[in-house]
Amino acid sequence: MNVKQKLSILVYGRKRTGVSDSLSLYIRVSIDGFKEEMSCGIKIRPEHWDNSRKQIKAGETQFKKYNKTLELMKADLERHFYLVQALHRVATPQMVLDSYRSPINGKDQQQQKIANLAFSERLDALICDYIKYCKFEKKAYEFDAVPSSEKKIILEDRRNGIKKRLDAITREANAIFDNKSHHKTLVLAIDEYLLNFLMLAFSGNRSPNSLEKMIGRKNRYLSFIKYRYKADDLPVEKLEYKFITDLFNYLLVQWGVNENSATKYCQCLKEIIDRAVANGWLQANIFGLFKCSYVEPDKLWPSMDEFVTLLNADLSKQSLREIRDINIFCGMTGLAYQEVFDLSPRDIVKGSDGELWIEKKRQKTDGDVSLPLLPLALEIIEQL
Repeated sequence: MNVKQKLSILVYGRKRTGVSDSLSLYIRVSIDGFKEEMSCGIKIRPEHWDNSRKQIKAGETQFKKYNKTLELMKADLERHFYLVQALHRVATPQMVLDSYRSPINGKDQQQQKIANLAFSERLDALICDYIKYCKFEKKAYEFDAVPSSEKKIILEDRRNGIKKRLDAITREANAIFDNKSHHKTLVLAIDEYLLNFLMLAFSGNRSPNSLEKMIGRKNRYLSFIKYRYKADDLPVEKLEYKFITDLFNYLLVQWGVNENSATKYCQCLKEIIDRAVANGWLQANIFGLFKCSYVEPDKLWPSMDEFVTLLNADLSKQSLREIRDINIFCGMTGLAYQEVFDLSPRDIVKGSDGELWIEKKRQKTDGDVSLPLLPLALEIIEQL
């Protein structure tokens, strides 16, 4: 963990000895009372310097260019302050200035971008293959079926193959994530979160369905970065609060998602940045003040007349009849669609009253549920 330090960056003017009509601008870096300074390389007339606002006045012909240079210098020095802290835990003004004067060269940056992209693509491919494996495995054991010995061998080979790839990509990730000189980006933070989620899913501690949703969220984050910033990635230290508010609006307007769904994307992003802070990539979560509020939707439950009408509807297509039966079964049991989809014969037991009951765990809360299997729901099961 980095030591908490107080950084101050100040631009000021200094008159040259013996030259009354020239003012040289300097920038001073102060950390916990220690100070170092360097020249900004800008000389102006004294009357063009606004000392209260620390800006060059409009009387200087290049005031816009010079003020922009000063702002960039301050932003870069702050970035190098955090970089030095990440590398050495404690930063001094001289270390910050030295880091600023000799930044990572363009070749190193390009190599890191290539490494990040290659890692991200391999991780995405592994997650997609793992999700396919989970669906294949689920199909093999559907309705409590016992797969053949040949299919069990195929399943075991696929799982072992994914395990080897997971081990390899974890070693690659550690080399990137633990390297303090490797420039950390938002996509890297997302991938670190995804890799951790994948390991939990592989060990049975997270749902593969949730992992599949996470890949979809990553794609939305990437599309937003490209849409809003015309870029493929962003340095984590340059993220601003405006990023998450613009993301929220982008999801509402460009993708047409509802407010709760957009909030879920933002909540997940906050969790990603929380992990980046915990890993020492950032000092604090810039999105911490964003409120993730849930709006309780109006649930329009069908009336009994509507329920009977749906039950007696003459539907010509088998697919429509299946959809109708699923909705009726959900209404008779209170189970969600995914829980009905995952329902198996082992979840149906005979209760103490001699009747059939559904006993299983709820998908989201992992709580036990015990429901009587009403005649209409039982009739739908018997039709299968």
